[in-house]
Order: sequence, then C-alpha cells, then structure tokens
Amino acid sequence: MHNHPHLTADIAGYVADLYARVDENTFLTPELMTGNPPAAENLVTYANWMTAPYNRWGMHNVRNLAPSTPVRRGATISELPLHDRSKDIEALMFPSIGGGEQNLLHHLHVTRTDAFVVMQNGELLYENYFNGQQADDCHIMFSVTKSLTGVLLETLIDDGRLDDNAVVESILPELKGSAFADATIRDMLNMAVGIDYVEDYNDPDSTVCQFFYVGNYKKAPQEYPNNFSMYEFLPSLKKKGEHGNKFHYVTAVTEVLGWVFERVSGKTPAKAMSEIWQALGCEQDAFFLTDNAGRCGVGAGFNATARDMARYTSMIANKGEWQGKQIIPAAVVEKIAAGADPDVFARDKYFNFWLPGASYKSQWYVYNDDYPCMLGSGIHGQYIFIDFNSGTVIVKQSSLPTAEPKEDTDTPYMFRTLARMLEK
Repeated sequence: MHNHPHLTADIAGYVADLYARVDENTFLTPELMTGNPPAAENLVTYANWMTAPYNRWGMHNVRNLAPSTPVRRGATISELPLHDRSKDIEALMFPSIGGGEQNLLHHLHVTRTDAFVVMQNGELLYENYFNGQQADDCHIMFSVTKSLTGVLLETLIDDGRLDDNAVVESILPELKGSAFADATIRDMLNMAVGIDYVEDYNDPDSTVCQFFYVGNYKKAPQEYPNNFSMYEFLPSLKKKGEHGNKFHYVTAVTEVLGWVFERVSGKTPAKAMSEIWQALGCEQDAFFLTDNAGRCGVGAGFNATARDMARYTSMIANKGEWQGKQIIPAAVVEKIAAGADPDVFARDKYFNFWLPGASYKSQWYVYNDDYPCMLGSGIHGQYIFIDFNSGTVIVKQSSLPTAEPKEDTDTPYMFRTLARMLEK
C-alpha cells in the first residue's frame, strides 16, 4: 500500500487509535458563532478561520470573512438525476493504513467531513452534509483550485493561443530575474520548477504563509505587512535548482499560471469560470478569494457548493461534456488523464508516500494503472476524484484541524475502493 515503512508505522498507529476512539459527535462544534454576539471563545474571525476549531465553521462561511470575487451561475439550473445508493456506500469497508478495514461513514466522521457527494455517469448516488453545512453553502476547496486552473491553461494550449514550451518571461516580462523567468509553461503546469520556496503551513515565517498573507487568506502578523498584491509578491521569488526534473509543490507557481491566463486570454479566471459555471447549470454562485488588487487566488482560493463541484467534476470525467453540451474540449481532458512521468513525482518522498505510483500533470494527480483515475486535492481535506473505468466522481469537503493531517492518509484508498464497488 505504501513504500516508506517508517512513515507508515508512525501514521498507522495514529490512525488506528483515532478510528477506535472517535464517534459521530466527537468533533462537532455547534456553539461556534451562536449568540448575539457570540462569546469570545466561539467567535470565528478573519484572524482565526483557518485555525481549529474555528475552521469547522469558517471553511464553509469564507464569504463572510475574506475579500472575494464572484463566479456567476446562469439562469438555468441543471438537474442531477437521483439513483440512491446510500446504503451500499455508507456500508462500504476499505483497507486502512491503520490495519484491517474501516467503514466509509466512520471515516467521514474521523476526517471532519463537511460534505460528501458521489456521482456515477451523471447520476447522483449519494449526498450527505455534516457539521452544520447545508447543500447551498460554498466551501473553500484550497488546492483543488489548482486543478481548475490547470484546465483553463490546457484549454488555451489546445486552441493554439499558448505554447507549453514557451518560457514564462516571454509572456510575463515582469517576471524577468525571478524563479519563473526561464521555466516553461509545461514545467509550471507539472510543478517541476526550481524555486526557493518552503510550503510549510505550520511555520508562520514560511514562504507559503507569506503567500497566504498576500492573498488575503490570513491576517498577516505585524512583522509581515501585506504586500499589495500577487503582482508584487511573485516577482520577488528566486530560483533554486533546475527546472523540469523534480516535482516541487509550490502554490505560487499556480498563481503565475493564473497571471499567464489573464495576459493571454484577456479574461480574469473568475470570468472564465463563470462561463463554465453557467454552461454547467450550477445552482449557486461560486467565488475566488482575492488579494488587495482584486486578483483571483487561483492556487487555493476557490469556494463552491459540493453539488456544483460534482457537476464540474462529472463534466471532466465525461471528457468535457455535461448533459449534451461540450464545455471543455475532449482533447484537454485526454491530455491531462494521460499523466506525466511518475519517476519525477516519486522524487518527492512525502507526496509519493501519500499517492504511490501517481504522477502530476497539469495541476492534477493522475494514476495510470489498471484503474485509471485522477484527483484534485487541497489542504484540510478537500478533494475531487474521478475514476474513469466506473464513471465515478466524488467530492469531499472537510475542515480537518491541520493542513496535512495523518488521518487523511486513507482517503484516496477509500475513494478507489468505492469506485471498484460501483464498477461491479
């Protein structure tokens, strides 16, 4: 299952203990934001919404807390035909890193799930909400946003407006001298950029936390006055190592891709996603978090309902088609689903431990084994998942207490086991 024994042993014990002692009520926080005004210890604010336990309310109420730009739905809402498989899905047992098998519904409680939606071949099989989230609540998707951005860039490449062999500074001369200047668009899309950047969510001085301050995700400590915008922050990042030969996960890379998209297409990502949202017949406006220049956070800032994320993911699973409409070119999906070099991905031992045998292509994690699938994933437990053989699509929105929690290790295995059951 995993190929790093010391990591496996450390995580296995933790996960087994958690499964043993958690029930469906363990992590509920109904007192958050109750009262007029709420008591100080129950108040969720811009300063604490990403921190446990406040994130349990904050992550499906981000619109109330941080600056944002809407992604507009259209006048027509598409139906989600129902084929209820709730009993089968909730009863599923899957192999756990903690040993033995675990139950799917129990796993949803253990991993602080807020919404869980399963579709197959365009039909809604299962939909459930936890922790006070409602079907019409938008939830932050964090780095699932990257996968949406990857599709936008691949669409530009497909229609000939962008060359994936072009270097970034030929499109954005503002980035001359930065880490990105001589990286190709393909290096960028596949997260293979040599850059001096630390993606450590627990260190307030790390580069990724400075990124969060600039992007208005977090209130900056006084010693880090907010840069005005990403347009100023991104050129300041410096090169370290070579491009192209090693997977290096850096959210700022995706923000540069968003800037490339703006420059080449003449559209904001919010405008482009609004066109997709309207074509999909989504139920609710989605939104991007924005920096002080009103610029969309395309690396981690997308928020949407679970049902609308399921519409989007079902469209990708069906090669860009949704209810008879071709929304994204089929060739775009086929290119991403073909994956990249798993050896490049494997050079990052922690990512390879989490998804052994996968590759990273166009901001998606891709498996090209006997059960081809791909997923977008974000910190604190956000996922969109596609299994091509069975036509299964899964959306999971969560509010886990840390960015990269051990208890989330089982989640991709649960997805793949569920898809195998639905294939039969």
